[in-house]
Amino acid sequence: MNGGTVTFHFNGDDKKLNSSVGNVSKNLGGIAGKIGSAFAKGTAVAAAGISALVGASVKAYGEFEQLSGGIEALFGKGSQEMQKVMQTSENAYKNLTMSQNEYLNAFNNTYSIMKNGIGENADAIEYTNKMIQISSDLYNTYGGSIEQYSGAINWALKGTYSYLDNLNIGIKGTKEGFIEAANQSGVLNKQIKDTSELTNDEIVNVIEYYAKNAGALGRTATEAETTIQGSFNMMKASWSDLLVAFTKGGDLSKPIDNLISSAGKFGVQIIPAIQTALGSIANALPNIINKIVSVLPGLLQSILPGLIKSVINLIKSLAKYIPQLIPILIQGISSLIQGIVTYLPTLITSLIKAAVLLLNSLADQLPTILPILVNAIIDGLLSILDNIDQLVDAGINLIMGLADGLIAAIPIIIEKLPIIIEKLVTKLISLAPKLSMVGLTLIIKLIAGLICAIPKLIASIPKIITAIVNGLKNGIGKIVKIGGDMINGLINGLKGMAGKAVNAAKNIGKSILNGIKGVLGIHSPSTEFAMVGKFSMLGYEEGLEKMQPEIQRSIDSMFSLSPQMTGSMNNSLSPSINVQNNVSVETDPLGQVVNKIKTFSGGSRNDYNYGVGV
Repeated sequence: MNGGTVTFHFNGDDKKLNSSVGNVSKNLGGIAGKIGSAFAKGTAVAAAGISALVGASVKAYGEFEQLSGGIEALFGKGSQEMQKVMQTSENAYKNLTMSQNEYLNAFNNTYSIMKNGIGENADAIEYTNKMIQISSDLYNTYGGSIEQYSGAINWALKGTYSYLDNLNIGIKGTKEGFIEAANQSGVLNKQIKDTSELTNDEIVNVIEYYAKNAGALGRTATEAETTIQGSFNMMKASWSDLLVAFTKGGDLSKPIDNLISSAGKFGVQIIPAIQTALGSIANALPNIINKIVSVLPGLLQSILPGLIKSVINLIKSLAKYIPQLIPILIQGISSLIQGIVTYLPTLITSLIKAAVLLLNSLADQLPTILPILVNAIIDGLLSILDNIDQLVDAGINLIMGLADGLIAAIPIIIEKLPIIIEKLVTKLISLAPKLSMVGLTLIIKLIAGLICAIPKLIASIPKIITAIVNGLKNGIGKIVKIGGDMINGLINGLKGMAGKAVNAAKNIGKSILNGIKGVLGIHSPSTEFAMVGKFSMLGYEEGLEKMQPEIQRSIDSMFSLSPQMTGSMNNSLSPSINVQNNVSVETDPLGQVVNKIKTFSGGSRNDYNYGVGV
């Protein structure tokens, strides 16, 4: 298929195919509803898209047209003999597990040979059907291919008996062997000395006798009803017949019903097999996993380094091609998008039609499906509740395992702790001025935010208190008991670890002090720490000076509150601040909590004194 066109090549006469293609399109609409019904009955009918379905249907009908034309040439259009053959072909899917096309092909290949020595057409048709049935039964008994058995019988009808060994029914593959078998069978009511004395119907009767003695006769029908392979072959044949019917037109109900029936029989056979297989897999899985787990560490150790190296080398090799690949990928993505956009309306229309069909079918089944689904969910929930104690135990085991792992890791943490503390203290000392200014700014902004949030907080206090009281009322007894148990356990643990904890604290203190002294070259701690303090204050001063604009903005935003909180103010804030504000607040939503905003006074650029009085 290229550019939305489907092309098929046929051997033989295709004069009627043009009208047949039209029949496919006409019948696809009708078949859609019936397939939807089949889905509702639990039978899945697979198709690889409408275009592929049309193509397969047209091709199958082309073959049917050729083969039925051969039957018409043999017996005449509309003749009684032709009607009999066509009726047999319609039931071949279940009697022979063959499609109509397969049956008609076998009939055309055999009838002309069978007719020699048989006077009546009706008799020749009967024995042709008998030969095809024997071939099908032998195939379903011994396997191989149906052509293997039909070919051997056809050669015997032509006077060549060397292929009769392939039938596996006890007839020797020689002329003499067949004479012996014919005389011993007793079906001829005579003794023969040469095969020239036999007619074709007699040859078939001898073969049928030995096939029956071998238990092969009737095997096709039995296999179709009782085995996976037989029922699958029947379903496959009925699907092929439906493909022919799509293009042939007319009433499609019979081929659809045939497909549904055969698919149902296949389901009956395949589902128990799947259940048995799943059970066997489930039973074998623990042993398989144990085997894998036992060999996996060694396997990974042996192959993983080499695999990683190979992947890295592959990536290195491919990296140089990335610049050339990127334009190609972009072009490909662009072409893909253009193609999708071109066919998007058609695709959406098709999807909508399919969705409508599916939703309608689903709606019909919801009254049946939904109670089953709800019941399954409830059963699952009850099962979970029945086993909740096991889930809790598993969770506790997980937590205890985590605790054991952390305890095992504590020596490693303690070993690395001096190095961590040394680096942390060094970094904190170097960052102290910057962190101080950031902290001051953060505090000022938090104060401003809290002042804005106070009304909402006060309004929520009764609800918070009520919730706390109710919670404590419901759980205070359990909490007190659990708390008491925890405290007793903690006390006992601390008693046991007291000596070790004191020694560890002393050692950590010494390690910190020695670490700091080593970093700073300290011999006299009092002198050196005084120096650190001096430099820290100088750093604070420089930091405050650099952060003055940010502090100013924070203070400004803090006092740019709603008139209900601050009343009205005249602010004049600058590096040299001298502001007098005497504002009395008569009414405040906080209930006269804030009565006055007192005097703010400032001095030099590095000497700010902001105060808020109540």
